[in-house]
Amino acid sequence: MTDEVGEVLFKMKTNCWNNTLAFSPSGATLAFASHDCEMHFAEFTADSVASKTKPQSKRVVYNGNPILTGSFISENTYIGCGFDNVPLAFKKQADGSWAFKGSLDPGFGKTKAARIGNDAFGGRTVFFDGAQLDSNTMMMPKETLH
Repeated sequence: MTDEVGEVLFKMKTNCWNNTLAFSPSGATLAFASHDCEMHFAEFTADSVASKTKPQSKRVVYNGNPILTGSFISENTYIGCGFDNVPLAFKKQADGSWAFKGSLDPGFGKTKAARIGNDAFGGRTVFFDGAQLDSNTMMMPKETLH
């Protein structure tokens, strides 16, 4: 009996489940996002694949929510998006490491001052002050640049 999917060369490990993965255009880099807000980048060479040597993944921790999907837009640039609803950019550096470059949608810079409430939810209502709801909608995203 033969395996129609192919041979497992190696397994990559993260601290939790992975939401997405993508290969760079050349196939030399594998990017995968784990649910603990980390991006992982593994570099492959023909020799490492032939010898089944597991490549070390480079871990990049970023501020924000988990990335759910993404893709390479070039050999050295990965764009991911997740629960934050903004595109996040990761770029390969000259030394071969990967770095989080930030959001491609800075928004409009609106901030709301936090309030201290009497209970766990009292201070959270500040996020809904001034929200205008349509009669058929619970909440509508507004004023984004993407």
